Amino acid sequence: MELKLDFDELVNLLLANGYSVEVKSQQAFKAKNNYRSAFFDGKNIRGGFCTPSYEVYRYINNRIAADHVDCFDKWSKCPLVMRLPVDGLELLKHLQYLGSPEGYQISNNYEYFDKNPWPCEVAD
Repeated sequence: MELKLDFDELVNLLLANGYSVEVKSQQAFKAKNNYRSAFFDGKNIRGGFCTPSYEVYRYINNRIAADHVDCFDKWSKCPLVMRLPVDGLELLKHLQYLGSPEGYQISNNYEYFDKNPWPCEVAD
């Protein structure tokens, strides 16, 4: 059974599974709304996610994006991108694989451009 997690639940899931998470609350300039972002790392992973805002880079706007820590360059190159709310168990499975030597190899050689083993959608 799929269990979709919102922002706070996702923060708690990552913390409970050994990731360090930094949460920031920010005021958007143009939209005049508040939004929250979270950046996490651990287990060879670097990632981030954010509540909806027009002022946030689209790859983490209401999405979670992650990459192997040794391959992370910028959000648009993250092989793992999932829209929030996210299935927590599915996310943990993908993070574990992405942090493995096989995940590093796929990300480092950009093999995910041809055949991506992780969810990736950024249609907006």
